[in-house]
Amino acid sequence: MSHLHVDPETALELALAPVGDPRRRAAQSCATCRAELERSVRELAQLEALRAAFEADPGAARVRRLIERTLAATTREDLSWRGTARLWTQFARRRLAESAGLRWLAVAAGLQLLALPVVAWWALSTRAPGGDPVVEAPPPEPRASIQVAEIRLGPSSGPSIGPSPAPNAPALADARRVTELEVENALARDRLTLDRALRSPLFERTSAVRRPGELLACRVERWRGETCGVRAPGTSVSGIEAVLWADILLDDFVRDARAGGELAYLLSTCRSLAASRRPEAELARLTVERARRYGILADAPSGSRAADAAPFDDAWFRALTTAVAAASSQDDPTVRAWLAFGGPATRAR
Repeated sequence: MSHLHVDPETALELALAPVGDPRRRAAQSCATCRAELERSVRELAQLEALRAAFEADPGAARVRRLIERTLAATTREDLSWRGTARLWTQFARRRLAESAGLRWLAVAAGLQLLALPVVAWWALSTRAPGGDPVVEAPPPEPRASIQVAEIRLGPSSGPSIGPSPAPNAPALADARRVTELEVENALARDRLTLDRALRSPLFERTSAVRRPGELLACRVERWRGETCGVRAPGTSVSGIEAVLWADILLDDFVRDARAGGELAYLLSTCRSLAASRRPEAELARLTVERARRYGILADAPSGSRAADAAPFDDAWFRALTTAVAAASSQDDPTVRAWLAFGGPATRAR
């Protein structure tokens, strides 16, 4: 019977088997198999010697821990958000442990976060002596003085627009300031009066309006910010229409503090009407006085009685009644509404 020699793998297996194993005794009966078995036994002895030397090395424990940590991280990694948070926490701990500067920054940030509620409580609970929370008043808005272009109307020349001449002496500064304050007060008072009056439900536009009723309706619409369909006056405008258009543009000046050439022409016409004997002369005179109160004309008020007037006083309504009666417009619905708004001043006529 032929004999099969053992290969190196089988020889290593037999070398690890007990000495009394039948297969190991059968292999020792063959010289070739015995030599292969002895070689495997020597290799095992060398490996055991290397293992003993490795365990005797002081760094072996550190290497073993590294191997265990590597196996734990690569074979049992937590891929959820908890694992991510754990990795970030470990990284932050290592960085803080390695850097003293980062530790100081972390302590400072923690102190600031702890002090934030205390500072907020102190700021919200601080009160003024009167018991109210301390709230600074907003800074006053800059208020531009009435330094608009003046309209100078001469008896012989036409109207011209230009800046007022500078005072020749410092003594005029106080008088000029008084005049500016009078103009500002007149504008503020008239703005309030116009806003209260022209928003009255009495002045609702009707379908049967004609001039001058159409101009009175336009005055209400423009003050309310609505579109007025009345065409601007031309150079051939009649007396009462010129006066009513001048009042409309003066309303715009009260709101916007701007005067243009159209207003200059109308005021020149009003001044001519005021010096005439026409029925609308008194209404034109009051319009000129109103422009003077606003500082538009060169002869601005300075302590005059004109500064105490108002856009809708009794004198104005009496003058309006006379003017519309001469123009045969007192039956216009809009005119009747205005005259009803005037009250006793119009009924006295």
